[in-house]
Amino acid sequence: MANAIPNSALAFRLALRGVGCVPSRTILYRSPIQEREQQVQFASKITHMEGGKMRREQRFDIAIFIATLIVIFSVTALTAFAEPKEKSLKFQFSEKPEWEQQLGKEWKGLTEWVKQHKPHWTFHIKKYEEKHFLGYKPLGRGLKKALPRVSYLMKDDPVPGTFDLQPIPVRDQGSCGSCWAHSLTETFQITLVNAGFDPGQLGVNYYGCSQYTPICDGGDFPAYTYVCKNGDGQKGQWVDSDYPYTGSNASCKVFPIAASADGGQMLGNPSPTFKDAAYSIGVLHKGVSTDVAVGAAWEGYSSGIFNGSGSVFGINHMVVFTGYSCETSVDANGKCVFNADGSTKNGDGWLRVQNSWNTSWGEAGYMRTRWGAAAIGTDCLTFNVSVNPPPQPVNGAWCAWSACTNGTQTRTCSCPAPANGGQSCQGPAEQTCVVPPPVCNCGILCKIWCWVVGLFGGHPSYCC
Repeated sequence: MANAIPNSALAFRLALRGVGCVPSRTILYRSPIQEREQQVQFASKITHMEGGKMRREQRFDIAIFIATLIVIFSVTALTAFAEPKEKSLKFQFSEKPEWEQQLGKEWKGLTEWVKQHKPHWTFHIKKYEEKHFLGYKPLGRGLKKALPRVSYLMKDDPVPGTFDLQPIPVRDQGSCGSCWAHSLTETFQITLVNAGFDPGQLGVNYYGCSQYTPICDGGDFPAYTYVCKNGDGQKGQWVDSDYPYTGSNASCKVFPIAASADGGQMLGNPSPTFKDAAYSIGVLHKGVSTDVAVGAAWEGYSSGIFNGSGSVFGINHMVVFTGYSCETSVDANGKCVFNADGSTKNGDGWLRVQNSWNTSWGEAGYMRTRWGAAAIGTDCLTFNVSVNPPPQPVNGAWCAWSACTNGTQTRTCSCPAPANGGQSCQGPAEQTCVVPPPVCNCGILCKIWCWVVGLFGGHPSYCC
């Protein structure tokens, strides 16, 4: 064969290999076929290695994808549970009653279950056929922190031992997450009523014109600025009869303003206390808008003084404080006695809550609650109002108009009544007037000059 190696050469190479002078790879001669087979084997190894590399890369990509899903799930979970106050739904119901879960049957025997499992409860519960809508939705912590605040901890004014504001009708928010608009509206209205001015039932739909719309989607305390004179929009609230509330979102409309607030403030610095709420109600005669974490027990309330727990998801509802009692924490004169932190001296006392779930709920639409039960009182807000009622008619007669001064003249209703029995003064007590030009006391030429100057609106003092 042409490619065969002579036996002498092969023997020589074997001898050299035996003494380590020739590498083993040069000992034998490979035919083209053997070389091709080696190349195929080498290519197969390369392909296998590349395939393994690709599989490793695919496994790496899958691992990255799974890790990304785990991170997203973890962040979502932390966001959901780390800040429970931020959890709020458009149509949020309270959770299924805990006693219904425990009993696992009809409500028969409910009282016995409560006595056994909740011996510390000082209130009663019942089953309501319909779930109640809530509606608190935080509009941003920055907005709430920017609101003015006031604390009454250092006030020495005596606070009555018990006090209830003059009431206004209990309303029903229906199937709408508008508790926030009801709370603000009713707080404003009851404050006006107890200041001596009854504007009528104010319109909840008014807040549909604010930037916190639609009203069924929830809201928060900062919306109160929309009824302030120096606030946004219409700067006042109209009555419900102009645009009746129907328990659904409403478009923005414009009606005559029935009442405006001078302003408002959050209570407490940094947090409200029982004393802040009691002082606002009993001394200043203001309603207090507040929030609460409604849970199963709160929703099931029917009577008594609530001292149960609230929702695990945090604040979700807004109501109004309209009264309170310091119970045994009073002095010899029946005035409330508070600790330095604003709590009652003996740790008792309750506040009356006006809800927006109609009169079929609670004590005819109201609740009595301990301060802080179900996180109630976490935030509180009051309105500032200035009421100037119109002067009452006087059984007398108008006196003569005063001289015209700066374009205005006035009259008083202080003159004796007419002999025919008298009548109340009617009409305005002030009106505009025109000051007559001075009379010229100079000669004919001066008068002509004054007349000419008068054509241009002037009256020179040196001749007239």
